[in-house]
Amino acid sequence: MSILLLYSDFSRGVVDYTKKLHENVLACNDPLVCLPVFNQMSQDQARSSISLILNSYNYNAVHLQYDCNVFKSSDCDYENFENLAWFISHVKDKGCDVIITLHGKLGHEIDTDGNFADRWFRKILRRLFSKKVVPMLNMCKIIVHSHDHLHEISLSGINNIHVIPDVLVKHNLTAADQLDTNQVKLVIPGQRSDYKAYTEALEIVRKLPEQYILYMCDSPKGGSWSDDSIFKAIRDKGLQDRVFLIQFSDNKQDYLDQLSLFDVALLPYVGSAPLCGSLNDCLSVGLLCVTNNTPEFRNFNQSYNCTIFTDCIHDFDIKILEVCLLYT
Repeated sequence: MSILLLYSDFSRGVVDYTKKLHENVLACNDPLVCLPVFNQMSQDQARSSISLILNSYNYNAVHLQYDCNVFKSSDCDYENFENLAWFISHVKDKGCDVIITLHGKLGHEIDTDGNFADRWFRKILRRLFSKKVVPMLNMCKIIVHSHDHLHEISLSGINNIHVIPDVLVKHNLTAADQLDTNQVKLVIPGQRSDYKAYTEALEIVRKLPEQYILYMCDSPKGGSWSDDSIFKAIRDKGLQDRVFLIQFSDNKQDYLDQLSLFDVALLPYVGSAPLCGSLNDCLSVGLLCVTNNTPEFRNFNQSYNCTIFTDCIHDFDIKILEVCLLYT
């Protein structure tokens, strides 16, 4: 049986997970394909590109690593769902099985905090998801990484879900056991993306003492956090001397070596993150990690006892100070 493995490079965690899966689980001749970035393509262009990929290989099954950006042609959430349903139908018409690993939220959740137009659009998305996407997903085998995620998506009417937890592997280089109080180096790991709350992260740094310095990735993968928007946010908060953009290595081992040089990982997610490759990476090098209080992270902590949570993202600075005092 030959499996075509598809993924996008919006998330560093998804990329690393996919490569690990391909190297350790699948056969060496199973094709591994990184999908193009579709957000600057029209829907017709995106579907033509997907069809070209699907017609270029011989396979019995397609395994898609899905995040909520992967099929977002025209940078549109509605087209993302339409394309997902079309993709599944297209593969099934070829007589092939479809396996989908879900990384993060599906994207149909109603945003109760938005304005009227945002809430109305989310309701339209949810209707499309229920009527068009769920029936197609129920023709596939679905993989998630936690029982909390399984419970959450099963409430949407999705079945045939299998839980395969990700494994945390300790890296050979680890962070220092004690912090240097003269300069505490914070890092937001992974690629720059819309599911990380950068405005709140900068406000956290502003409230911390001056010896707390923040580093983040210098290369966004699309989305709203361009270099210009990041630089403007840094200037607006007067943090030009305390927030720096750095280039993370594309090589996984070198990237982990880089992470080991920091003191505290800051993971300010906008919502829940059912699989957090960035958290795994930071824990593998022994970084102190401060993140959101979500069911997935709480369950992760029960297994590894090494993450610190806060119910409110605006309290991250207090948690960071508390944690740093314990390790000085």
